[in-house]
Amino acid sequence: MNPQIHDRLRESLTHEANTAPLLALRASSIIKKGRRHRRVKRVAVVATAVVAVLAVTGASLLAGNFIGGQGKPPPPPAASGKAIGADQPQVAILDSHGIHLPGGRTVPVRTPKYGVEWLTIDPVSGGWVIDNTLEVEMVRSDGTAKTLVSENPAGRLVRVTALASPDGRQIAVSTTVEQGPGTVKVFDTATGSVTASTASGSSTAYRWFKNKIVLRTQTPQADETATTPVSLWDPAAGPWDQKMTTASLGLFGATADGTRMAAYATTSSSLCLGLVDPANNFTMRAKQCSSKREDIVYAAMSPDRTRLILSVLLSGDLESRRIMRVTGQGLKLEHELSNPTNIDDNVAVWETNNLVDLFSVESIPTPTQVRLLQCHTDIGTCREVAGGYSTAGLGLITNLAPES
Repeated sequence: MNPQIHDRLRESLTHEANTAPLLALRASSIIKKGRRHRRVKRVAVVATAVVAVLAVTGASLLAGNFIGGQGKPPPPPAASGKAIGADQPQVAILDSHGIHLPGGRTVPVRTPKYGVEWLTIDPVSGGWVIDNTLEVEMVRSDGTAKTLVSENPAGRLVRVTALASPDGRQIAVSTTVEQGPGTVKVFDTATGSVTASTASGSSTAYRWFKNKIVLRTQTPQADETATTPVSLWDPAAGPWDQKMTTASLGLFGATADGTRMAAYATTSSSLCLGLVDPANNFTMRAKQCSSKREDIVYAAMSPDRTRLILSVLLSGDLESRRIMRVTGQGLKLEHELSNPTNIDDNVAVWETNNLVDLFSVESIPTPTQVRLLQCHTDIGTCREVAGGYSTAGLGLITNLAPES
């Protein structure tokens, strides 16, 4: 997904690698957030038990005074009819049997040599990239595959993660080793060859910005949604200079014009949304802040990068799903989405620029139960479709193809 299931959830929990590490709950275009573990997205094996873990940590949004306006958010436009879309979601679902596509076709994937089952999937040119924190595999839509990285833990704590570029032509693979130097390598998806590499210390690839890569400080205490110092690396210019920002930030992704990134910053009592310029030390502009923090459960940017969906956890475990407009003037609240069936969604995938699918993926009890809420963001209405079907294993969901 786009650099979205954030999915997203991407936690930096690390476990002894040769006893099946519990590592980095991620999702490339989806950012999974919140401080309560009420979301299920990635699976890890601990001894012989399969434990579904959800990470909801990190950033937050404010209620009362909504960003983009005072008081309550504006209501959605008057709607006619249900959300528009196919009853079968146009997404790819990865489980232990392979990558399932609309129409019933399944692309097979191999069993990992090291570690647990495949934990993440993102679209790339001609197929998908999958990883399990020890191995990275590029799977073509015709079923052929190429292993990019395979790390034998051999008693070490090793973490390997893949981050596909929005256009699907490149993959940044971060490898970190306990008490050892880390690396970030860039792979060309057409050939599978390494085109650039740099020492990264404890930093890992976080977001793509054009053909450059944003690195972030990675520590056991900093989950994927926490704000941390960041840095911009240009693979074409040589090794990374190891310089990080003083301020800590979280990044949603690049804006439509490619000159800024939608971002957030937090303090103990507030969250600010705005735009940053990676070429200018990530200085935040068009900043809007509120004073009461509430947790963001997940976020995902639309393919044209003009909209952002934020799922915000309110008091009493209620959720508000907000559509934000991303412009050169910042992030503005458009409206909230309805949830007529109270699906406890934990994954968001944009099918088009105005159609977003909200999935509930429940791994306990097995088999994985998947429910889908399909929402039309122009009119603010949702409907449940394809509800109640199950997959073998976890059921990771992403887009069928890269953004462009």
